[in-house]
Parts: sequence; structure tokens; C-alpha cells
Amino acid sequence: QAALARFIDEGLLGRHIRKMAREYATRHEMISDAIRRDFGGWLQLVPSGAGLHLAARSAPDASVDLNQVVRRAEAWGVLVRTLAYFSAGSAAPNGVVFGYGALTTGKIEEGLKRLRRSFRPR
Repeated sequence: QAALARFIDEGLLGRHIRKMAREYATRHEMISDAIRRDFGGWLQLVPSGAGLHLAARSAPDASVDLNQVVRRAEAWGVLVRTLAYFSAGSAAPNGVVFGYGALTTGKIEEGLKRLRRSFRPR
């Protein structure tokens, strides 16, 4: 407790929080831009301004099975989940959730490349 109190008193916690807020904002923007740019035919971003996840719904005219996309992505080493995975009801909208809290920007870039491949049938 004493070490934590010093960490806070010396302003190190505040500095860490500001640094991480900038880093998470960068990751959020990176994924948001990629969804709009590269996945627009399949996904529509759900607006969000906070958190460590982004959600995107299926585009109205998209003809893609997101369960298959998620399985193919996992085979490529990318973990995304469908919105239904997080739903307690049976009427979850069709979409996917992207988590970015534990990833570096380099891993996000590579993951997005692999995810794009997952949207295209083999």
C-alpha cells in the first residue's frame, strides 16, 4: 500500500493513465479507420467513444456468414467474437466485436490484414 501511495503521490499514476488513454485512442482510431476503409462492404461501425472494444454490425446488403468469418479468423490467429456471443437473448444483431486493450498497434495491423482474408471464402 505504501508503494502504491507513493506511485500516486508522485504523479506516476496520472502520467500512466494519460499515456494509456493516448495509446488506446490510437488503437481505437486505427481499427475504426480500417473498418470504414476495408470492411465497408461487410460491416458498419457502431459509434463508440470509450472502452477497449469496438463493435460493427453487418452492412444491410452484406452477404457474409459472420460465424464462418470468426472461425476463419481464429484459424489465422485472430480472435474476434460475434455480437451474439455477448448477447443474453436470441435476437442479437448480426455483427462482430473487436477487442484492443491488450494488443500493440503492430499486432492490430497484422490482425486486420488476416481478418480481411477471413471475409473472403477460400
